[in-house]
Amino acid sequence: MPIWAECGGFMYLCQQFIDWDGGIHSGVGIIPARVIMTRKLQALGYVEAIALHDSIIAVKGDTCRGHEFHYSTIEGINPDNSGFSLGGRRSDGYVKNNLFASFVHLHLRSHPKVARRFIDACARYKYRTSDLDAFSGKGV
Repeated sequence: MPIWAECGGFMYLCQQFIDWDGGIHSGVGIIPARVIMTRKLQALGYVEAIALHDSIIAVKGDTCRGHEFHYSTIEGINPDNSGFSLGGRRSDGYVKNNLFASFVHLHLRSHPKVARRFIDACARYKYRTSDLDAFSGKGV
């Protein structure tokens, strides 16, 4: 099933969540990483996000715009699974099979094909056609 998660959704899908007081909580566990809440703002502002891989929302090299606003970091993401390069300075997100998750809140008018790719992935899942490429019914 295609999953597209932004910011809090990205955090929720991780294995572990560490709150401001150091309390450890279980997450959904789909993403092999842990979220660490901080008291310091980690990101605020607009970003240019370049897709690092083909996924359910973008083709490698596609450029999208969006914004970030979060007080958390995520540890344990394998760099081979990072979803975006943000301005060439750092990577963000997680991509694998039918899953795309990122801190970035995408502005869909910056790259309208993002929504179309996601809708197409959902339709392929619904009708289970044989042309699912790398996203074939393997789940996340």
